[in-house]
Amino acid sequence: MPAIERLPLFFQDPPSPCPLSPGKGGSLSFLDKALVGLCGLLRRLYIQWDLAARDGLLQRCDPRVKLLLLLGSVVLVSVKQTLLAQTLVGAFLLGVTLLSRIPLKEVQGRAFIMAALFGLLLPAPSALNLVAPGEVILPLFRLDGATRLLWFQLPETVGFTREGVLGVAILASRIMNSLSVTFLVLSATPVADMVRALKHFRVPETLVWVVLLTYRYLFLLVNLVEQMHRARAARLIKGTSSAEARIWAAHRMAFLFQRTQLRCEEMFRAMQSRGFSGNLRVESLGAMAPRDLAGMGLMAGLMGLIAFL
Repeated sequence: MPAIERLPLFFQDPPSPCPLSPGKGGSLSFLDKALVGLCGLLRRLYIQWDLAARDGLLQRCDPRVKLLLLLGSVVLVSVKQTLLAQTLVGAFLLGVTLLSRIPLKEVQGRAFIMAALFGLLLPAPSALNLVAPGEVILPLFRLDGATRLLWFQLPETVGFTREGVLGVAILASRIMNSLSVTFLVLSATPVADMVRALKHFRVPETLVWVVLLTYRYLFLLVNLVEQMHRARAARLIKGTSSAEARIWAAHRMAFLFQRTQLRCEEMFRAMQSRGFSGNLRVESLGAMAPRDLAGMGLMAGLMGLIAFL
């Protein structure tokens, strides 16, 4: 008997060709997509470390100044209701991003995607004169006179109004600016410095502990999920269907939840055995340098000018 006939049948099957072009045959499986997403999370964390270590404007500032920039910008964006003020805030954040040597795609690029989805596409129907009357600047279609549909009174000309478009633009710019300043400060500040700044401003220690331990546990979680996925892939000869992959993922979620609870209890007991009392001890930031005080004053002056416009 030839040697090849003594092999199991699954070894005798010819290997399936790997598709060279993307499509249905070359798409990733459900689990592979999830693993790619987790790897992307780790990649962003490593990019954040690199950006925070660069020699830029915001990286040289005191962490307290950066935290005040975040809080002041969010308050200013929430208070101002004019498109001019939102545009000036966006231009200010854009200038700080460039001077901090942070790529625009890491700040404005990520913020624009979310602002376009939640600030433009979703509230776009509210700009029609079906919701609120106003001056139509972009007509969509015309009806044969005013028409009543159920309890709605449809106007003769249906389209986008000036007031509606302005409201949607202000909403999108507020979302854009809020996300931009958040991504900017997080990209230019190491986590340890952010924790020290939160501690300096008397943020409740419970909240600081939650932020710090969550950040640390992300790496453990991604490593554990990767090990589980590799162990499963090593035990399989052929691939599984998407339904089986989803069932396996649901079972692993329950296992991860139990594993996380057990790890939290073990960590808490270990911390207590080493004298943990709930107090977060961090190195003091000390007094601000003159350049930090000058930068904080300049920032306050610019924000005050925008607030009074």
